[in-house]
Amino acid sequence: MAVLARFGVRFDQRDDCFDRATRLLASALDVPHAGIGIQGTVHTWTLSTHGREVMLPIERGLSFCSRVVEAGKLLIIADARQDPRHVRHPIVTQPDSMFFYAGVPLVMPDGEIVGALGVHDRRRRRLSLRQRDILTDCAAFVASELRLRQAVQEHARAEAAVKAERSRLSRVLDSLPFDFWLCDAQGRYILQNAFGRAIWGVNLGSTPTETGTSPEITAIWAETNRRALAGEMMRGEFAYQLGDRLLQVEEILAPVRDEHGNIDGLVGVSIDNSERKAAEKARRESEARLTAAIESLPFDFWISDAAGDYVMINATTRARWGDLEGTNVATADLPPETRARWIDNTRRVLGGEHLRQEESFGTGDEARHVVAIMAPVQVEDQVIGLVGVNVDITERKLAEQRLHHLAHHDTLTGLPNRRALQERLAQAVEHGTRHGQVMALLLMDLDAFKDVNDTLGHDAGDALLVEVARRLQVGRRRSDTVARLGGDEFALILDTVRRPTDAAIIASRILSDLAEPFHFEGHEIQPRASIGITVFPADAASAGNLLKHADIALYRAKEAGRGRWRFFDDEMRVQVEARRNLERELRLAVDRSELALFYQPIVRPGGRTSVSFDSVVRWKHPSRGLVEPDLFLPVAEDIGLMSTIRSRSLSTVLYDAQRWLAAGVALDRIAVSFTSVPVHGGELYRLVDRALTETGVAPCHLEIGIAEPVLRGRHGATVLESLHALHARGISLTLEDFGAGHASFLHLKRLPIDRIKIGRTLIQTVLNDPCDAAIVCAIIDLAHRLGVETVADGVELPEQVAFLMRHGCDHVQGPLLGAPMPADAAMMQAGRRPWLQKLWPLDAAHSS
Repeated sequence: MAVLARFGVRFDQRDDCFDRATRLLASALDVPHAGIGIQGTVHTWTLSTHGREVMLPIERGLSFCSRVVEAGKLLIIADARQDPRHVRHPIVTQPDSMFFYAGVPLVMPDGEIVGALGVHDRRRRRLSLRQRDILTDCAAFVASELRLRQAVQEHARAEAAVKAERSRLSRVLDSLPFDFWLCDAQGRYILQNAFGRAIWGVNLGSTPTETGTSPEITAIWAETNRRALAGEMMRGEFAYQLGDRLLQVEEILAPVRDEHGNIDGLVGVSIDNSERKAAEKARRESEARLTAAIESLPFDFWISDAAGDYVMINATTRARWGDLEGTNVATADLPPETRARWIDNTRRVLGGEHLRQEESFGTGDEARHVVAIMAPVQVEDQVIGLVGVNVDITERKLAEQRLHHLAHHDTLTGLPNRRALQERLAQAVEHGTRHGQVMALLLMDLDAFKDVNDTLGHDAGDALLVEVARRLQVGRRRSDTVARLGGDEFALILDTVRRPTDAAIIASRILSDLAEPFHFEGHEIQPRASIGITVFPADAASAGNLLKHADIALYRAKEAGRGRWRFFDDEMRVQVEARRNLERELRLAVDRSELALFYQPIVRPGGRTSVSFDSVVRWKHPSRGLVEPDLFLPVAEDIGLMSTIRSRSLSTVLYDAQRWLAAGVALDRIAVSFTSVPVHGGELYRLVDRALTETGVAPCHLEIGIAEPVLRGRHGATVLESLHALHARGISLTLEDFGAGHASFLHLKRLPIDRIKIGRTLIQTVLNDPCDAAIVCAIIDLAHRLGVETVADGVELPEQVAFLMRHGCDHVQGPLLGAPMPADAAMMQAGRRPWLQKLWPLDAAHSS
């Protein structure tokens, strides 16, 4: 098949030449069918057929052709119906069966048999010698035709190859990035490539003087052509002015000789070096600029070769170290220590290392600090030298030292600050652990310091702090550290003590030294202080815990009457351990979802079918039962769990609201309180916005309760901004525990408050304390004048409700109307509204 494909034989269309052969053969042998079969890898293909319109490909195992190819000679099958190899052949199995076959192989010029020429008949018959010769001659004719086609195809391929070669040569010449030309023996151009034509135009058939180029250029060309045609190899650089462009080229011309050695022309090339020449000029100018720049660098710069010889240094280096160019680092006139260090640095860098290190030269005021940076210069992975710089960082080092001192020292007293104390305390703990030594931490707080500031002014307070710092510094041991932690709080690290009682002796001496009065602007000031003591390793094994325990001991010392010291003791340890257990259990509770929301009804006396709820989070402790939020939320805030609790609580509230609304509950709103935790930045708004988006609850069903401590914190301004943004979305805002703080009235002015919640402390005493009753009435009246509703919290008695109704309180909540309950119970109560039975008599009395 591959051979026939090379001959141009096709099976997808009829070929009249081969059809005539099969037609003549069928006529000469008087048979109904004659065909030419070509043997493929799997099938036998019909090249020509007479007597049947179409012959489909036949499996090689069934075909007569494959039998002839195997035999390699004339094959006669008298009755294919009796032959198992051909009994399933389509020409045999058809109703008008042709079972006689005679075929001759088709032999190619190289002896390969590619198929067979054969005839079929519907009757048994014999072939005479003449008929056999006719069959053989016809096969030879078909083979000759194939051979003829082979010759035609090979001739066509040869002509195409020559044409392609000429075309390729022309393309190769035209693709050359330089001018290429040929001239005959008379110097006329007989070939130009595209590059040359683009520059000089088409000059074929012309001599140099006939090209129409400028006389200066043609004179050069005529001379170089003459010398090349005389047998000389010409090579030179020329500059041609072409209008505004200067063309700088390198030309090479050589004589071309015939087979007898006679010169019958020349070949030439012209390489455009304009860009290279311009680049060389630019490089020279760049090198000059680079040299000037290196010379003007305000820091040391040098280059050494692979032997350590200085091959280039700048002016700054010469001014500092002398003219080292041409000398070796090992013999340079340098201070011995400097030379030894430079020799080692050079050795390391020439070994392939990149070096960056700080070095110092000189002493005292003459000391200079530099950053030495050295890098190997490599060519093809071989180090051929190095380049180095010394950048003077003296001013930066001095500034860093000043900044370090400022960062680690108190600006007022000059003592180490909290940050420095923590670092030194950690070092003391590490030293004590490594050497098995005892150390102590004294935490001291001045008593009545605020009174000094308030009565004598802050200058007096500052003078007191400075004097205390001085006395502590005078009384300390050389190895001890005195620090000011901030405000009126000081600390003393006793680096080593023989026994804990030594710390008590030192603490007593400090209190005694401080008790001596001093004078400031005519006023006598007598410092007093309290001290908390903790000992390593008995009380704690880490710097952080030592500080915590000392703070606890200080608190207990102040509780005991101030002006005294107190050790961290077992009772405090028990409290600390209890706190740690609570923290650990609380973390597990959050992970195990032991915190649950409970809902307490908020009721408007005298009407409205809708109901509101106040949500409260409680801890379902596995052994303690329900734990109130006041007992664990402050701890959660301290250990960083409030963000998680806050997010989960808000999502749960809104999912419960979504479920209740879907069940047909006439829900007004659910309140979520942020009374005991600081919410800073945009956290509150992002938290509420995300929860509303997730649940699809309308903002009007959510109420945010804010307590005064949140607004007074250092993030109060950003919290206020978030609250305004939430209120603009339709979320109600309530100021909780109103009246308990000193700034409540200011918040009423600054905040977009919808309701204020009167604290339960006032409500519980409203019946028996006329002052509290007057305060509650004033709050209700003030709120109504400002267009704000009121909610009374902690209602336990019908008489309290009656009082609140008489004075126009809008909402009440408390044990009388319902304790906090789980979500399902709250939804059931919202439908039944059992509190109405308790309020009807009061409503009736109020109406009458």
